[in-house]
Amino acid sequence: MKNESEPLNVPWWLRFGILSIFVIFLLSLSVQPVQSIMAGYGLTWSILISAPVKLTVCWEIPSAAEPLSLEADQTSGAIRREWVRLALKNSWERYARVIFVGWEQCTDEANAADPPYTLGPRRPGTLDENLKIEIAYSGSSHNWGHGSWGDYKKSGVTLNLHCSYPSLKSCIEYLTIHEFGHTLGFYHEEERSDWPTNIPGCPPQTHSTNYPWWPIPTEMRFGAPDPTSVMAYCSDWPTKLSPKDITGVQHLYTRRNPGTLLSVPVSIHIARQTIHIILILIPQLKFVRLQMYRLPLVPITILTNK
Repeated sequence: MKNESEPLNVPWWLRFGILSIFVIFLLSLSVQPVQSIMAGYGLTWSILISAPVKLTVCWEIPSAAEPLSLEADQTSGAIRREWVRLALKNSWERYARVIFVGWEQCTDEANAADPPYTLGPRRPGTLDENLKIEIAYSGSSHNWGHGSWGDYKKSGVTLNLHCSYPSLKSCIEYLTIHEFGHTLGFYHEEERSDWPTNIPGCPPQTHSTNYPWWPIPTEMRFGAPDPTSVMAYCSDWPTKLSPKDITGVQHLYTRRNPGTLLSVPVSIHIARQTIHIILILIPQLKFVRLQMYRLPLVPITILTNK
């Protein structure tokens, strides 16, 4: 009777075929999906295996969100501010390892200061007010400190919570997602050096060199320009991220599993299962068994200055 403990006799050609497929599969894991959003190199936040990027948000004057007497929509200021928080929770925070916390009134305005305008990996400062929101009564919203350059800056983000196009709620949601895209280091799509010149209503953008974030230190472009991006002015005020926005933010900050703060891509699970199958078919490869549990659970994107 055949000894059950004897290794399975697998023909050499089958071993070679399985190993070839496995090598091709591992190489495919390193191929990034097509992405289009554009960020400034050295401005994005760096992430760690142990923790996501956690940015504490505060309101400089919360009462400024209260409706004006002549506004058609008299939704309370508390609800408007909550729309801002939920807009981030359902966009950038939903798909990547970034979280926005706090949402109280700013308490350290007197000591607010511009961060050092240096390039390179940076974690949020240890101070409790990373992103200070100034509420505007009219005009446009803007962000004076792209990416980590907005850390602890007074009025680092300006949001108009009294806009009305196409509706009060939709307007606030769009402006929030767009402006906080800047806080993550993303620029307008129209500011890309490869932005087409033939898109109606969306000409290429340039700015005064008086701004520290312009010209862009070094562009990080992921794929072709995306007119549907929330970071593009010609996208007609979307309240959701485009598919390419999602892959772009996941490229920089890795993916977030629903209900968790750690990213465990499906590809890693598939890789482990593939190794298990190979070990069953080719038990002679015992050295693989010793290494397989050392596969990283979280692929980390650390951006350093060149």
